[in-house]
Amino acid sequence: GQIDAVKRELQATPEVKSFKYVDKDAAYAEYREIFKDTPDLEDVLTKEEIPTSFRVVPRKAELASAVGNRFKERPGVRSVVFAKDAINALLEATNQRQVAYFGVAIVLIIGAVLLIFNAIQLAVFSRRREIEVMKLVGATNWFIRLPFMIEGLVQGLAGGLVAALLVFLFRNGILNVISDPTLTQGLRKIEATSAEARNTGLLLLLIGAGIGATSSALAVRRHLKV
Repeated sequence: GQIDAVKRELQATPEVKSFKYVDKDAAYAEYREIFKDTPDLEDVLTKEEIPTSFRVVPRKAELASAVGNRFKERPGVRSVVFAKDAINALLEATNQRQVAYFGVAIVLIIGAVLLIFNAIQLAVFSRRREIEVMKLVGATNWFIRLPFMIEGLVQGLAGGLVAALLVFLFRNGILNVISDPTLTQGLRKIEATSAEARNTGLLLLLIGAGIGATSSALAVRRHLKV
């Protein structure tokens, strides 16, 4: 009854992603597998002496402590064990990496904006007389600005498409390069699924299109004052 109660509460806990019940047979088989190379320890415990357990996977690593504390005082729960220090170290290292990667991304975005801005500005400068004539005959600012924004949009989409293809094709190689052995030691290797790579690619396309159109609009603005 206590096992069923814990199981029902785990199912109703939103912080829990998945869980597995390990009965005595599975726990004893695991115990013998772990100590198969140590005969003195392999037969120390009998199957009846090994406790059953729930193996719980939280939705996020930072939720492990909250889930563990929730079940510590439940009837039938002897102890709650999780790698608190390892999780905290992992979260700290992950946060530091995120800050570093976002910093690099911001620098690259600024560089892309300046590059597209300069390219469009050169194109606008070479057509400045046509723009002046269009203004003098009554063309609106948006009528003049739109072709340049489309040009910047296409350039941004092209750059985003190249970046998206590189991410999708070389995601595992990129992860191997940026992976820190001290971070992944004892843990499953960091991976990116095809869906995550696809979503990242779509985001890159949107960012590229936005940067191209915005840079073009800014570049042509100074030549609209006649």
